[in-house]
Amino acid sequence: MGKKIAATISRSVSAALSRREWGEFPPGQPRHLTKNLTYTGLMGILVSMSYQPQFAITPALLARAERIAALRERILAATVQVPWIPALQKDTRTRNTHSSTAIEGNPLTLEQVRAVEEGREIPAVAQRAKREVTNYFSGLRFIETQSSKKSISHEDGLSLRASL
Repeated sequence: MGKKIAATISRSVSAALSRREWGEFPPGQPRHLTKNLTYTGLMGILVSMSYQPQFAITPALLARAERIAALRERILAATVQVPWIPALQKDTRTRNTHSSTAIEGNPLTLEQVRAVEEGREIPAVAQRAKREVTNYFSGLRFIETQSSKKSISHEDGLSLRASL
C-alpha cells in the first residue's frame, strides 16, 4: 500500500513541476514550494488518497460478521453461577498462594498447600514452610475483607502485620 501512495505523490509532484507550480531552481539547490503549490496543497493530495479496501461484502462475509456479533452478545450475557463463585475463589486463592510462595523457595506442592488451607496435617514438612503458606492465606483473606474500602490505612497494615 505504501508503494501506491508514494507513486501517487510522485505523479502529483511531477504534474505540479510540469505546470511550473514550483519555482525556478538553480542547479544543485534544494527545491522550495512556491505560493502556487503550498504545504497544505501537498497535504490535500495526501488526504484525498484515503484508503480504499479491496473487498466486497458477500453473503458469506456478512454471515460471519453476524455470527461473531451473536457470539459476542452470548459471552457478554453469560454469568458465572453463584454456587460456583466460592469454589473458584478458593481454587484461585490456593493457586496464588502456591505460586507466590514457590517463587520464594517454599517446597510445598500444590496439593500440600491445599491440605494446609483445609487444615489437614501434612507429615514430614518443615513448620516454616507450613507457617509461610498459612500466613499467605491469612494475608489474602485480610485483603479480601478490606476490598470494599477505597484505600487501606496505616492501621489496616498494622493489623495485617499483627495477624501474621
